[in-house]
Amino acid sequence: MSCHVKILSEFNVCVIFLGNPGLIGYYEKFVMSLYAELQEEYVIWGLGHAGHEVPPGVTFPSVNGKTNISFQSHILHSPLSSLKLACILLDHPELFTLEGQVNHKFDFIDTYVPAVNVNLHFIGHSIGSKICIELVKRYRTKYNAAAYLLFPTLERMAQTPKGRKLWPILGPLRKVVVFAASFLHRLPESWLTPVVHWAMRNE
Repeated sequence: MSCHVKILSEFNVCVIFLGNPGLIGYYEKFVMSLYAELQEEYVIWGLGHAGHEVPPGVTFPSVNGKTNISFQSHILHSPLSSLKLACILLDHPELFTLEGQVNHKFDFIDTYVPAVNVNLHFIGHSIGSKICIELVKRYRTKYNAAAYLLFPTLERMAQTPKGRKLWPILGPLRKVVVFAASFLHRLPESWLTPVVHWAMRNE
């Protein structure tokens, strides 16, 4: 993606927090449209869920608070294989809790956003909206932070109609589901395609 250098005394940073499964590639068109609509005057970062994807060989940019600002829109998407995801789940279960994800975003903001001359705009989709709310609480004063929520899921997901149906099954079987996904991920596409077509058939 192209990079533009602009001279600004104060700048706006949009950080997009995702819904599940937390892969930034699903949001590429949205990010590009938003970047264009904002007339390329905002820094836009899309941030996936910790432990769900790793951008290989990418160093996330630090925007400095001086007049010369590297103005970039970054889309990082390199999903982890299901096997790697299963290993991370077993070794670092804290990454797969809401609190762990919020702490990851705190670390990100504290590391990459300068302390002065920044207005932060958090955009959250689904569970990313809950992450936004927690970040606004922490950064409202320091960064004049604001949140924009897209189809928000803010609390008590297990008490929603789908949550009540799925939690008794998926709650105790999370590790089994991850290992099953890692097995399916290894199967040839020629085997999986007929299964997907069958599952998605019109009734």
